[in-house]
Amino acid sequence: MSAASAKVATGGKVAAAAAAASPSIGAAAATAASASSASASTPHSQYMDELVESFVLRLKRRELVGSNATALHTVDLLRMMISKKKYNTVQEMIDLIRSVGRTLTNAHPIELCIGNVVRRVLFIIRHEAAALVKELSLAQSDSTDSSHAGPLDSQPSAASVQQVDLSLSLHKILDIGTHPEAAQSGLDLPSAIIQSQLKPQVLEEIGILVDEIKAAESHIAEQAIEHLYAKEVIMTFGVSHTVTSFLKEAAKFRRFEVIVVESAPSMSGHRMAATLAQLGMDTTVIADAAVFALMPSVNKVILGTHAVMANGGLVAFTGASNIALAAAHHSVPVMVVTGLHKLCPLYAMDGDTFNEQSAPSQLLKFDEINFGQTRKHQPSESKQNDADCASDDDDEDDEDDDDEEQDAATLIDVQNPAYDYVEPKLVSLFITNIGGHNPSYIYRLLAEYYNPQDYTL
Repeated sequence: MSAASAKVATGGKVAAAAAAASPSIGAAAATAASASSASASTPHSQYMDELVESFVLRLKRRELVGSNATALHTVDLLRMMISKKKYNTVQEMIDLIRSVGRTLTNAHPIELCIGNVVRRVLFIIRHEAAALVKELSLAQSDSTDSSHAGPLDSQPSAASVQQVDLSLSLHKILDIGTHPEAAQSGLDLPSAIIQSQLKPQVLEEIGILVDEIKAAESHIAEQAIEHLYAKEVIMTFGVSHTVTSFLKEAAKFRRFEVIVVESAPSMSGHRMAATLAQLGMDTTVIADAAVFALMPSVNKVILGTHAVMANGGLVAFTGASNIALAAAHHSVPVMVVTGLHKLCPLYAMDGDTFNEQSAPSQLLKFDEINFGQTRKHQPSESKQNDADCASDDDDEDDEDDDDEEQDAATLIDVQNPAYDYVEPKLVSLFITNIGGHNPSYIYRLLAEYYNPQDYTL
C-alpha cells in the first residue's frame, strides 16, 4: 500500500471511531477523511487533464498532422484514460471517452479520423460489455448451486440480457436509432467485474485496433497485384503514402506507367513523382489543367483520401474532384485506397461541409503586390523635379490617389480551400485493409465498426 492510500485508510478509521464517540465529531472527521481522499486522487486527475490539454494544443498548432499519426496518438490517449482510471459503471466509462472525444474533435474539426477512432473505442466498450453480460448471465443460469454464485448474484437476469443483441442488420440499426434506450439495457456491471474483466478485454481490443491502423497500409498494398496489370497507364494525384505503397507493391511484379498530377498550389505531386522514379517506375508529371486532355490515355485512377463519408463520398485534397469528374466523363475507373480508420459516419453535402482554408500566400504573395505598386508609383528623377514645383493642392490630390491604389490590395479575396468533396457516384471501388468494397457497401461497414448512438459525440 502506498503512503497516500495508507493515509486515506487511516483517516477513514479515525472518522469511524470519532463517529462512534460523538455524532458531531464523527461528522467532522468523516468530512476530513473525504477531503483527504479527494486530494489523494487529484494528482492523477490533473495528470490526465494535462495529457488532454497537451494533445489539444498540438492539434491546434498543427504539430500533429496526417490521419495515421493522429489516429494512433488518439488511441494511445484513450487507452491511457481507460487503464488508469477506476470506473463504477460502464456508462461512466462511455461518458468519459465521449467527453474527451468532443474536446479533441473541437480542437481540429476537419481531422475526422479523431472522431472515427473515438467511435471505434466506444463501440468496443459497448460490444465487450454486452458480451460480458451475456456470458455471465448464461453462466448464472447454468449454475445449479446458488450458494456458489458469488458476484453473479448481482448480475442482470437472463430476461434483461435477452435485450442485448450482438447481431447486426439494417433494420436493427434503424430501430436502435429510434429507441436508443434499448441499446443501453443490460450493460450494467458491478465495479469489480468492470475492473477485473471488462477493462482487460477492452484494452486488448484497443491493442488490436492499434495494430490494424499500423498495418493498414501494408494490407492495402498486398491487394495491388489484383487490380493493376502490365502496360497500364495509372494516374494519381498529389502525394500519398498509401498510394505509394500500393504502386510500389504492384511494381514488383508488373511494369506500368504512372502519371502524377502536380497538385497546385502545394506542388506535392513533384515529391510523389520523385519517389516513384526512385522506385524504378516510369513517371510523368503533368499540370492540373492537363488532366482532362490526358484522361483518354489512362486506364485507372488511383487516389488517396482524407476521409470516407457515410454515403461513400470523399473528403480529399483539392483537385481530386476535377480528376474524378474527368475520369467519369471518359469512363475511367476511380479506385480509392484507404484504411478503415478513415471511415466516417457523417455526411458531407457539399465541398464546404468539411473544409478549411489554407494559407492564401500559397496562391498570391502580397509582398509581391506591394512591390509592384511601389515600382509603379516610384517617380523618376525628372518627374520628381516636376513634382517639387507642383502646387500643394495637387500634392494632396496625388496622396489621396496613392492611398486609394495602395488600399486596392486589401480588396483581393484569396480562396484556397484545402479539400474537395468527391461524390460517391464518381468512385468505382474502395480498396481497404480488409478488401475491396463498392461505395454502396459503406453503410454495412458503418454497422460493423460504429454504434449509431455514437455518430454524434
